[in-house]
Amino acid sequence: MKRVLECTLNVSSLTRNVREEHLREIFGLYGVVTSCTVAVDKVAGIPKGYAYVEFDSVREAELAREHLNQGMLDGRAMKVEFSSKVKEQRQGRREGNDSSVRATESSNAK
Repeated sequence: MKRVLECTLNVSSLTRNVREEHLREIFGLYGVVTSCTVAVDKVAGIPKGYAYVEFDSVREAELAREHLNQGMLDGRAMKVEFSSKVKEQRQGRREGNDSSVRATESSNAK
C-alpha cells in the first residue's frame, strides 16, 4: 500500500511501549486515521521508535500535527511532522554528504 505523503505524519521519539492502537486512539481525536504503521526491527522484533500515521485529509493531518507535536506520550515528547518534509530533509542530507565527500576527495588530490 502506497502512502499519501501529503496526508501522512512521521511520528518519532516514541518509546518501545507505544503500539499502533495507542497512536490510532490519540491521533484519531483529530480526524479519520486511514493507516498507522509502527516501524519494527525485523531481527529483534522491537519497535524502532517511529511510526507513520496517515489521515483521510491534509487538514486533519495538519490539525493533529499542530496539537500533538512535542506532546507527551509514555513519558517522552513526540516529534510529529509531515512525512514529505522528513523525506526532503533526508534527501538534502544525502546530497550534502555527497558534495562534502567530493570536496574532500578533490582537496586530497592536490
